[in-house]
Amino acid sequence: MDYPITITWGVIYIDIIPRVNGVNNYIKGIVFSCNGNDGAYSFRATGYISYDVVAPTASFLPYENLTKEIAIEWVKNSIGDAGINALENLVKNTINEINVNQTVIKNVPIWATGDL
Repeated sequence: MDYPITITWGVIYIDIIPRVNGVNNYIKGIVFSCNGNDGAYSFRATGYISYDVVAPTASFLPYENLTKEIAIEWVKNSIGDAGINALENLVKNTINEINVNQTVIKNVPIWATGDL
């Protein structure tokens, strides 16, 4: 049985190099997350995208202008549709598996039998 699962993407942290080729706070990598939640259970898959250190071009974006939305767009562009689908499916399948296999068994520890 599938439960409605909300998927969100996040940025956990960004690796920067203080100064490269005359540029302050050069973005070297992004640790990201793909998060799922069905209201009862949640699961998070994480990953890391590393960027080559190159001389800034006209399209260079200073760290100070980076937003969460842009960072997530970079991550998704880096992993492509196949990577996005794989992570989102991993998150959804894991939450569904937790829901299906969530069995609670009452078990009295052997050392507690005298307390009953």
